[in-house]
Amino acid sequence: MAMLFERKRHLILIICSVFCHFQEALPADYAFVLHTANPVTGAKGEVVGEIVKGLGEVLVSNTSGSALFFVAPPNAAPNVISLPSKMASMSVPGAGCLIARSDSNGEDLEVRKAFRPGHTLGITALLVALFRYHHTVSDCIDFAGAGLYDSILTQPASESPVNYAEEPLLWDSGFQQQLMSRLVELGKSMEATMGSPQDVEGLVINGDIYVVQSRPQILNKDK
Repeated sequence: MAMLFERKRHLILIICSVFCHFQEALPADYAFVLHTANPVTGAKGEVVGEIVKGLGEVLVSNTSGSALFFVAPPNAAPNVISLPSKMASMSVPGAGCLIARSDSNGEDLEVRKAFRPGHTLGITALLVALFRYHHTVSDCIDFAGAGLYDSILTQPASESPVNYAEEPLLWDSGFQQQLMSRLVELGKSMEATMGSPQDVEGLVINGDIYVVQSRPQILNKDK
């Protein structure tokens, strides 16, 4: 498939190997994504986050509804922008399983150069193109590509409706503020440790916070 795509798009593949790593899939009560700089305005120090019930696959998938979305300006309490409304949550199957992840992400690309017909293309760029095979190559120019790579559970996740009538993420403002504040402090700590704005993914299990991954956040240089 990769070679056929290469031939159709007039691309030159210089590397033909892919590495995946496996992690234990954890039984998350909640999953979150943080940006330690505002991805829309580019404002440094303004943490933007999303939280959902269950595994993060609900957060990144195209399921109906929204996450709890919040913004925390510098030296100010987090503000809830939208309340959670994802109708389903996903959980690790009872026996547990692993999750397989690619070693690369589209943010590694110099996207202004990678998707021109006739240009040399490494495996990361090719993977972005393959996962966007239903679009034209020009659609990918200047596209950051985060979230294009599937994270695959070795066993199907269990899916169940969210009982929002008893869900503190919706009704309990004290719970919301405490969780959001902890995540904001985590984001600031990750940025200080890594030395640049971070894109952080993680889980909350029995009140404990687990970081699944953190990578440099790609910001629009024009902001």
